[in-house]
Amino acid sequence: MPLGLRGLGPRSLDELMSHSRISSASGCAILLCALALAVATIAAPLAAQTAPKIDSKLLFHYVKYIERWPADSDLKVTEIKPSKALPGLFEVTVERAGYGRVVGVRHYFDGAITRLGRQTSPSIGPADAPVTLAVYEDFQCPDCADDRKLLTEQLPAEFGKQIRVVFHDHPLARHKWAMPAAIAGRCAFHVSNDFFWKYYSWVYSHQPEINEGNFAAKLAEWAGSVNAGDAFTACAASKATEKEVEESIADALALEVQGTPTLFLNGRMMPMLFPNGQMVPPDDQFTALKWMIQFELKVVPPADACCMAGPQ
Repeated sequence: MPLGLRGLGPRSLDELMSHSRISSASGCAILLCALALAVATIAAPLAAQTAPKIDSKLLFHYVKYIERWPADSDLKVTEIKPSKALPGLFEVTVERAGYGRVVGVRHYFDGAITRLGRQTSPSIGPADAPVTLAVYEDFQCPDCADDRKLLTEQLPAEFGKQIRVVFHDHPLARHKWAMPAAIAGRCAFHVSNDFFWKYYSWVYSHQPEINEGNFAAKLAEWAGSVNAGDAFTACAASKATEKEVEESIADALALEVQGTPTLFLNGRMMPMLFPNGQMVPPDDQFTALKWMIQFELKVVPPADACCMAGPQ
């Protein structure tokens, strides 16, 4: 898949909301009230709820931004109904008209940002950064190792406090030592956020030397060299964080993650593979990601946005 945004498929209401959280000079953030109300309503059991009311004017502003549709696009909300794809949630359908007929249809429902934020996860950068880059990775994945400096050094150096990079586990079934590495990574995160990133750097920089048969020994050797402590060692040995990794895998599958690394820029998937399966070189990824992040930072919220609130 080419580097960029998915042109088709469902989008999430909370994804729309993520783009309303744009920093202001006062340090506050603008929230789309109509969608906030919708998502709050969605969270309750449908049996006790009526369809949420949507402020079409504000909804359309954000839809045009997310879909890259022209500012003068003729849009309308055609349905607000219980979602068949995600039982328990509402779905909103937006149509775009042109040349006398419907030329675009998008379905939005609550999901992506909620899932990306379900777990407390390792991160680099401030929690209130206007841009969040969430990445699903596999410690045995060579392409993930190639992206290490891009995600942990180049982008933070380029954008400083304007970006937050968040790590999520997605060990692939075909990789034999990826699951124990992910379990150990969560154990490292339980020690501290900084300790996780030391572990992250060690795994990827020594990836060629590690295999299914020697992972435990390599891990023990590294843990001793950095004085990791008994708590980390016991956690990794007992697989105490296995459930956390499994939850991350479930979220990845629900978000349609099919390979690693998979990036989400403010809630939008950014596939990192060409159609022939060849990885985009890290330098080209850096150029493309810079452009996309700069676009996110330039977005100006509507002057008539309804309310102000702090970051969620």
